[in-house]
Amino acid sequence: LIWKFETSGAVASTPLVIDGVVYVGSFDRYFYAIDATTGNSIWSSPFKGNNWFWGKAIADGTAIYAPSVDGNLYALNKYNGSPLWKTPFDTMGPIVSDPALVPEGIVVANDNGDVYLVNRSGQSIRSYSIKEPVRAPVTSYDSVAYISAMNHTVRAVDLDRGFWNEIWCYNTKESTDCD
Repeated sequence: LIWKFETSGAVASTPLVIDGVVYVGSFDRYFYAIDATTGNSIWSSPFKGNNWFWGKAIADGTAIYAPSVDGNLYALNKYNGSPLWKTPFDTMGPIVSDPALVPEGIVVANDNGDVYLVNRSGQSIRSYSIKEPVRAPVTSYDSVAYISAMNHTVRAVDLDRGFWNEIWCYNTKESTDCD
């Protein structure tokens, strides 16, 4: 054991490690920045959300994007934990999946099946509903996002220039293309 860092709640999210700092949220509603070598807190105080942090945060330059069960995607300054957006981006449904970065912004999905493309200023560019809970991490490659839903579907979506173009959808239970 090199170090341990205790929170007041369970930690279900996968830690994000960048430049020697561990970023992780907890069920105590706080989001932490921890020195990866010493285990000491980096920020003077952790950031507090309105509910649990379940999904893994992602990073882009100086911003950390942290999804929360309160339905919000928070943008935080990675150096001090202060909010970068005046208000968080509200998906209006719990977020348990991990968001993904694409050149156009951030793709975030909620447990209602709503998927959003959000710019780095916290504004919605495009949204789409697949009408099924999304709990698996959203992944991306270039401008294509890959989204898995609880109805056994996996889809590839091209988000080039902010448009939503479903490239393909596959139902893993039926071994067929989606209807």
